[in-house]
Amino acid sequence: MMRGQGGYGAARRAQAGYRAIAIATLGMAAGLSAAPVAAQSSGDDAQLSEIVVTAERRETRLQATPIAVTALSGAAMAERGATTVSDLAGTIPNFTGQASPAGGDSSGQYFIRGVGQFDFIVTQEPSVGLYLDGVYVGRTAGAALDLVNIERVEVLRGPQGTLFGRNTTGGAIQVVTQKPAREFGGSAEVTFGSRKRLDIRASINAPLIEDRLFANVAVASFDQEGYGRRLTTGEKVGERDNIAGRAQLFYDGDDVDIRFAVDGSKRDVGPGQESLILVDLANPASAGVVAYNASLQAMGFAPIGTNFIPKDPLDTYSAYPAKDNYEIYGGNLTVDWSIGPDLSLKSISAYRNLKAQASRDFDSTPYPLIQQAIDDDQSQISQELQLAGKAFDQRLQYVAGLFYYRERARQSQFADLFVPIVRTGPGAYDFAPTAGGTALRVFNNQTTKSYAAFAQLDYRLTDSFSLTAGLRYSRDEKDLISSFGVGVFGNVRPPAKVTDSWSNLSPKVGVQYKPNDDVMLYASLSRGFRSGGFNGRSFVPAPPTSFGNETIWAYEAGLKSEWLDRRLRFNIAGFYYDYKDYQGSTLDNLAVVVGNIANVALSGFEIESAALLFPGFRLEANLGYLHQNIKKVDPNAAVSIAPFTKLVNSPKWSGSLGAQYEADLGGKGTLTVRGDASYRSTIWFFLPNSPGENQKSYWLYNGRIGYREPGDKWEIQFYGLNLANKRYKVFAENEVGFGTAVTFAQYGRPREFGLTVKARL
Repeated sequence: MMRGQGGYGAARRAQAGYRAIAIATLGMAAGLSAAPVAAQSSGDDAQLSEIVVTAERRETRLQATPIAVTALSGAAMAERGATTVSDLAGTIPNFTGQASPAGGDSSGQYFIRGVGQFDFIVTQEPSVGLYLDGVYVGRTAGAALDLVNIERVEVLRGPQGTLFGRNTTGGAIQVVTQKPAREFGGSAEVTFGSRKRLDIRASINAPLIEDRLFANVAVASFDQEGYGRRLTTGEKVGERDNIAGRAQLFYDGDDVDIRFAVDGSKRDVGPGQESLILVDLANPASAGVVAYNASLQAMGFAPIGTNFIPKDPLDTYSAYPAKDNYEIYGGNLTVDWSIGPDLSLKSISAYRNLKAQASRDFDSTPYPLIQQAIDDDQSQISQELQLAGKAFDQRLQYVAGLFYYRERARQSQFADLFVPIVRTGPGAYDFAPTAGGTALRVFNNQTTKSYAAFAQLDYRLTDSFSLTAGLRYSRDEKDLISSFGVGVFGNVRPPAKVTDSWSNLSPKVGVQYKPNDDVMLYASLSRGFRSGGFNGRSFVPAPPTSFGNETIWAYEAGLKSEWLDRRLRFNIAGFYYDYKDYQGSTLDNLAVVVGNIANVALSGFEIESAALLFPGFRLEANLGYLHQNIKKVDPNAAVSIAPFTKLVNSPKWSGSLGAQYEADLGGKGTLTVRGDASYRSTIWFFLPNSPGENQKSYWLYNGRIGYREPGDKWEIQFYGLNLANKRYKVFAENEVGFGTAVTFAQYGRPREFGLTVKARL
């Protein structure tokens, strides 16, 4: 409710109780398990597939890349039933990605190793950078991208400053689409499933000029009925209705490659349901809802209480016509010029536009107690230059770059509280809202200009020993025009313009040691930076104030190894973060604003490994551990954080298990059987951890059985998602700060079954 990463009640200690035995079992299995297969593969079914990534802005083997990175190919994501970037959270350790009811289901809130940005407001920057074909995506709204015609997705853990356009404290997500190929071809795919699911994907690839110009077009639609009921009307909630498309041209020159792409997507649905889960009328903070109940009872309506907690949490008594709509389109031009055998220059020019509307009921009752609507209108342009080369008999490899980014973002937030109603008939829900109550109106119009210069050098001292050094300078300049009003005409803060800027110098140093071709040890020290911003939600008459940068010094060490003639892969990374000037909610003259409220120490590890026990049979598992220590808390931050507060979207344990067997049917095709299990320990969705704002530890199980005919022209797969039909929260928020000590929650999708049929030209 018009709030971001912070709450308004007293902080409460998060409860312990993790499933230690299950996690110990997962940890033992990790020694025989698998990292997700991605990118190009060797094609040798007696060995694990080769994994190629561009985490260092050039193609490298995953096992030779001294970064904690997980890569998933399009096929690997399909095996796991992932259709959006957020769906990958169950596969990648120490990574959570979920849509936010505060900003709409299509809003992508990503956290890596406890670092992320929950708030959707335009006056704060994401902590995890999202890149689509090298183009930075500036807003969380619409960032839960539909995965259409994807080659791979890479999730890089830790600060990414010296090689990427925007400096981020948490990490980076790279979404790489399929480049147009030389041969004519195409595919079509249809998925039928529970609740009238109908997903359609199609792509075609065509050479336009022999050996020079190639085109690729991909389209997709995703349609499915809702999985919950609105008990006041009987209608379904939680439906999907998305369309997306992408068209690309690729020119393959002798020295210059040019790739031009345009993409667009549209969503026009109601979001998932909000269910009431807790009501605390005895809390003094509930004075507002107690008074509202008196007026309800005077008109013969049922008062707000536990009576509006549904038996099935997928259902809701909310009558508010919530929505989650967006339109996104963009284009980018990438020019890759090979200047010489050891020198290349790449240019990435891009434009993106977003229009989004989201609305939510924050009390989940039939009455207009707390309701919010948000409109976003954002456009961005970016230009990046990368110079990459080799020297000194190829012992030195380097990347240097310049980056420019300009964003114009307009956001309107409308909230209505304690709206009076009048009776319109004899029924339990026969009423209409009237004038009155409290109407809050916030308008923010921000222009951001970001400049950066970066470079990274990798020098091989010997065949076994290498050093890395990098440096990045960043500067962000922001102008904000903001206003705040109560009611239709009451301007508490007339439109006011404020300006500020932030700059930072971020280094990276690293060392790598390869005793042989199958083992690499590495260690690094890097700094991440997230620029400051403005308090766009300030409710005071004065112009919005600004807050400062947050930074992370990240210490990381890891092992990447392959054994038994590449039939066993085992990778492990450990880290320690010195997280300073954490951006969160604080008090300023009784107003809740954003400030630099604490210093935090984060530490942990990830294990990713793979085992091919015999041809066709692969085991997979991931394990992540995260420990936090909140220290040096700002005295004015009592509204949102304390030393014992649990950070948002940061479970202590996370992991996944998977097994896949491909059986050759003796020239009659291939049968594939796959099972997946994912685990999250207790997770908190909001600060300051008020009652109900968490989900206790849980497992999810998926399965898939497929058949592929001998010529690889068509295949069919039967799938099951959330096989145990687990009811689990994906978000929860307590509204104690608005005179309504009620807590609402949104739940994940229930069990579903279906089949996918795919044909190839």
